[in-house]
Amino acid sequence: MRGIYRDWMVSMLKRMVNRPETISYTNALLWGVAWLIISTIGGWHLSLAPSGVVDYDVVGYMPLTHHLLLNCVVWICLASVVYLFMLMLNKKAKFMDSYARLLFAHWPVTLMLLPLFVVGKIDYSLFVNDFMRLLRSDALVALLMALFSVLIVVWTLYWSYIVFRRGVGRGGWITWCSFIVGYYLASRFCIWVLDTVYQGLLVG
Repeated sequence: MRGIYRDWMVSMLKRMVNRPETISYTNALLWGVAWLIISTIGGWHLSLAPSGVVDYDVVGYMPLTHHLLLNCVVWICLASVVYLFMLMLNKKAKFMDSYARLLFAHWPVTLMLLPLFVVGKIDYSLFVNDFMRLLRSDALVALLMALFSVLIVVWTLYWSYIVFRRGVGRGGWITWCSFIVGYYLASRFCIWVLDTVYQGLLVG
């Protein structure tokens, strides 16, 4: 009986770990959009908005539509740059399939909204903008938030790599290095576009 339970747990773990690859395109898109909406509503309610690919920052009040725009910007910027790197390694990489699965693989980042309920807006803002100051004032909170953030980032990166590997059609160190470079450039591009959009929203 114990062996059956262990096999079931291992099977469940493997399915969860490889979910972005095994899920159907339609379900990936539907679940991805669902989490995009949750992230938008949650960020609007908590006054948190994306400041990059895998992080949020405390902001003043913004309309719900602005939060939706910013979350869509993150998705499109990330998926576009990563997809370009897919095409460099495989010209037959599917456009819609890759975008949908990258959106699904990005949903763990939504969990970055949760620490606000525990630490409050001041410590959350310090963690994002002045980590050393938070570390001096409350080392335990700083370290716990850092550990939580690392876990979310690793989770998101691994799922995104699975999608990248699927789009390319093979693994190996070339695929891994290409993904890392592509994801890094996507994060830089995303920050630049978000800054531009924020300035436009402020002017508007």
